[in-house]
Amino acid sequence: MNIVNIKKPQFILGFIFGVLVATIAAIFIFGRLTYASQVVQTKEVLRAISDEKIFPAKFSSRPPVLWKEITNKKVVALTFDDGPDPRYTPKILAILKKENVKASFFVVGKNVERFPQLARNEQQAGHLIGNHTWNHALLIKKSQRQIKANLKLTAEILKDNHIKMARFFRPPYGALSDKLFRAVASSGYQVVLWTDEMHELRFPSAQADARAVADDVEPGTIILAHDGRGRHFAELSALPYLIKLLKQRGYKFVRLDQMPVNVLTKTPPVLPPNS
Repeated sequence: MNIVNIKKPQFILGFIFGVLVATIAAIFIFGRLTYASQVVQTKEVLRAISDEKIFPAKFSSRPPVLWKEITNKKVVALTFDDGPDPRYTPKILAILKKENVKASFFVVGKNVERFPQLARNEQQAGHLIGNHTWNHALLIKKSQRQIKANLKLTAEILKDNHIKMARFFRPPYGALSDKLFRAVASSGYQVVLWTDEMHELRFPSAQADARAVADDVEPGTIILAHDGRGRHFAELSALPYLIKLLKQRGYKFVRLDQMPVNVLTKTPPVLPPNS
């Protein structure tokens, strides 16, 4: 009887553990499949845009979707998503000031509402501020009306805090759809993706991360980094090394609105898994 009583709790605990592991695995697999579907959809939209099947590339003076400028000038754009965040934004601003580098920040409206002074600090330091939605929502699942309302909320909170917003928009996760692109473009935004990304904990050291990104940089590269959501301490540590490496290689850091205006490249990017 005692043996039965001992084994029964063990069996129940084992069963619960098995269910928990299976659930986590299912969530992970579903997430990867969903992401893969988003990447395929985004690439299809980018091809349609570049072939002028959705919006003619001539609808504005700049390309409708920007992820890299085609230029011979050794310029590179540093961009930061998901802030402002008191854990990272002040430290990033301090690094950029020390290195005399200007960057572009794609802010989340809710974070601006919580930390308006950090967003003002970005503007006062001479950096560009773009729209990264109100709540980092996956907008490809929303209606055009919901998309426009979401972007408007962020624009309004910036305006209420006397912060000038450039008409640049980066979709969370880099996910695009025909519907999203139409809503964003008709609202007067240029969509900005990225060429390369700083990776949290992907490399053994901050120097290795910086070297890996720097080795991929070409004239007109747009680099994605983060100053909000999740852990980004490794990215933060790598940033000074990256800036110094690229300066040594003759690159100049510019804001997105200082990038040379050029044509839309025809090759869709390979999108990284987070933004």
